[in-house]
Amino acid sequence: MTIASRLRRESETTITPTGYCRALPIYNPKVELARMPELRKWHTAAYAKRDNFHTCGHSSAAEAIACYLRYVADLCVKPDVKSDRDGCCLVCGRKSRRIAVAEVHSWFAFFCKDHMSSEFYGLALKVWLFREFSKR
Repeated sequence: MTIASRLRRESETTITPTGYCRALPIYNPKVELARMPELRKWHTAAYAKRDNFHTCGHSSAAEAIACYLRYVADLCVKPDVKSDRDGCCLVCGRKSRRIAVAEVHSWFAFFCKDHMSSEFYGLALKVWLFREFSKR
């Protein structure tokens, strides 16, 4: 076995923890957070959800995917962003100019004020990600 094939095999089986499946990063507020307001905002939200972070792994791939989707819905989606165009709520079909945005996946969807919650945009993001990754 060549070194290149061995490294390829190792990289295919190596899993890098992401989302809630890694330790909550600790930042020095006087240095990092003072220079980056977006990081401060994220870290404040992440600290509020600190009990969801873990390093113990998952018993199945489905469990790990569900954990990552919960992380994206909780910390990466910007809800209730005003859009400059009209759309229809994904849940009920009512006209809306409000969107939920997950910039990490270049995803957005329209929701009315009644359905703008992590329950609904989390489910919509899950369906979208499933479609995207099943194309590969």
